Amino acid sequence: MTMRNYPTIQDIREARERLKPHVRHTPLLRAEKIEKAVGCQLYLKPETLQITGAFKIRGALNKALSLSREEIENGIIATSSGNHAQALAYAAKMLGVKVILVLPITTPKIKIENTKALGAEVILFDGDNAARWK
Repeated sequence: MTMRNYPTIQDIREARERLKPHVRHTPLLRAEKIEKAVGCQLYLKPETLQITGAFKIRGALNKALSLSREEIENGIIATSSGNHAQALAYAAKMLGVKVILVLPITTPKIKIENTKALGAEVILFDGDNAARWK
């Protein structure tokens, strides 16, 4: 089997169906006032309306929901600088699994607190981003 590093249209359709009951439908808003400056029609999608305040919930929750119960039963561990951490914490809470998130000490305090408030164990790391994975 050949591995691919891009989603197919079928992957996208499946993700949409998986996420539909769990994320907010956000509208496309036309940004007419700046279209002349950019030379094309421009639409914005206000993903700040999501429960975690960012589009990251879509990817984090889609991945978590695509895993089997056996694959996720031991929980989730990841590294992030804030928005993805909050999304993973939300996904883990929704699925009833443990989540440990490694965040740099430079992460804004509000993002750390929001991640903890969603039930995540937060480990703060003082080092470069690549070293968080070691």
